[in-house]
Amino acid sequence: DCGSYHGWVVALRTDGQGDPLTYQVPTSREGGIWAPPGPVIDANGDLYVSVGNGEATGGVWDHSDSILRLTPQLKLADAFAPATWAQENARDLDLGSLGPVLLPGGWMLAAGKAGDGYLLRAGALGGVGGQAQKFALCQAYGGAATLGNRAYIPCTEGLREVSVGSGPPVTLGWRAPSQVTGSPVIGGHTVYSLASDGSLYALDADTGATRASVSVGGVTRFATPAIVGSALYIGTLTGITAIGIA
Repeated sequence: DCGSYHGWVVALRTDGQGDPLTYQVPTSREGGIWAPPGPVIDANGDLYVSVGNGEATGGVWDHSDSILRLTPQLKLADAFAPATWAQENARDLDLGSLGPVLLPGGWMLAAGKAGDGYLLRAGALGGVGGQAQKFALCQAYGGAATLGNRAYIPCTEGLREVSVGSGPPVTLGWRAPSQVTGSPVIGGHTVYSLASDGSLYALDADTGATRASVSVGGVTRFATPAIVGSALYIGTLTGITAIGIA
């Protein structure tokens, strides 16, 4: 958090030709785009990014503490911020810690450090305070996984299932044990998530019941399993651990 930094998105052609495309969050300082999953891309090629707290704590909204929709040319097309963005900027309680969660039916979930969840219309994010629903959720860090109309949110008090039907209200489902806080992945009908003690949990996607758990060693806060074929690969503090799955 040093210096006069800004949040950026940069696009480069894979053939190395042409100039890069760029977008910078229009805040005087901060507004980092750092959520571990990176941008989310919809069927039209638009990108959605989560933006962290900016320097402004009043006056004109500086597009920090937000969800932004960018065109494939990285032009700002739409945006959302909580009505309380100024207070959240002042307290470092922004939406920048969780990547946007795109769901069927044109819905999107957003959450971050403040404990609130927001149901957004992906095609019309709504500007400041323009959510379809605000609800109590959790502090969330990392990236969510989705299965149909359900999202699995990496909450600090335990992974949480959230369901969205044809619109509000959002339904809160099961919660994993409090130590299971890692960014999840889904294989088949099983949700895999890491715990703070270095264990990998396999959870039933419908009920949250623990199907299995195994120690994989020390991991960082944002470590996320990767599924390849019939194995899970986890980056730990001492190397890569591979776990076979049936």
